Amino acid sequence: MESKNILLISPFFRPNIGGVESALDTFCDVLSKKRKIFVVTYSPLTTKVKKYSIYEKNKNLHIYRIPWIGLNLFPKVEKIPILAFLYLTPILFISSFVFLLFRSRDIDLIDCRGINGAFIGFLLKKIFKKKTVVTLHSIYGFESNKFAKIVATILKSFNLVLTTTTPSLNEVKKLGIKKCQKYSYWVDEEVFIPISKDEAKKKLNIPDIFTVLFVGRLLEKKGILDLIEAVEGMKTSICLLIIGTGDLKEDIIFKAEQNNQIKFIGTILNTKLPPYYSAADLTVVPSKYEELFGRVIIESLACGTPVIGTNVGGISEVLSSDVGLLINPGSQNISQAISKLQDNNILLKDMTKKSRNYILENYSKKNILYIGDLYDNII
Repeated sequence: MESKNILLISPFFRPNIGGVESALDTFCDVLSKKRKIFVVTYSPLTTKVKKYSIYEKNKNLHIYRIPWIGLNLFPKVEKIPILAFLYLTPILFISSFVFLLFRSRDIDLIDCRGINGAFIGFLLKKIFKKKTVVTLHSIYGFESNKFAKIVATILKSFNLVLTTTTPSLNEVKKLGIKKCQKYSYWVDEEVFIPISKDEAKKKLNIPDIFTVLFVGRLLEKKGILDLIEAVEGMKTSICLLIIGTGDLKEDIIFKAEQNNQIKFIGTILNTKLPPYYSAADLTVVPSKYEELFGRVIIESLACGTPVIGTNVGGISEVLSSDVGLLINPGSQNISQAISKLQDNNILLKDMTKKSRNYILENYSKKNILYIGDLYDNII
């Protein structure tokens, strides 16, 4: 079957830093080997980037970045759905519309990301009569949403709705959507490679003591304060590395200044994370909300580092007991789980040994090829 060209519409794309951006980067790298991919996105919205291109071309990948107001507004407006919608959707729709006015003949399928992308795809399908797919990256709580009927109408217009976890798939099915399917996420196993723990710690100037890592947005719902409280209350020597940015950044910098157990690293490019994962004995994902997937989990495991994750959202679907521990949210549960693995070196080594193979078997880049086949079948 002849491979077809894809228009990918996403508010977030590299060089913005985040889990979705990292996944899309690998996604485009793999699929653009056999088809052209055109990306319409924004300039970096949550990451300060000194220099980037409005238009970028790399062989079959064409990226169009719309200059838009960043200034870290998104973390503020996302708390109010209507503001988030107005912030992300209208300009992205207009830009995608203009692109298709000139390049419609080059596009065989439109791939939209998130609910904002779904609204855009719904309108573009009506105007340009294209095949459309929407990929949902969150659990939205449609059952309690007064706009559920509108969302259902929008999603029913798509040729396929994709989700990464069973909770998200069930949420979509309850809206009456029949053309929906779950797929497995991926990590670039050629980037996220384990290195010697001693070598990684030496390279990053990390003390040779038991090390716990957090990677993610510094928000209350991410559970970072619970993790800090857990570490502060532990009697054993431990080093907590914190990578990320967000509303709690200044508070966490202050805590790090007051406690030498805590090291605030700041923002790190996704491709620069592997040494930090390798240096850590454990990665902790302490989320307190319905986290859809938790990409940090598979990145850490790919680098051979076991994970402690909270039993919320789709985390339990990703994290196997062979390579980590599932716990309920809360600082006490976190400290108990860390102590369990810190004290049981045999269990920790067994999880470490199994982590990399777990990813190669379940979450490698081959999962992207499966999605490419789905797209070709739709077209």
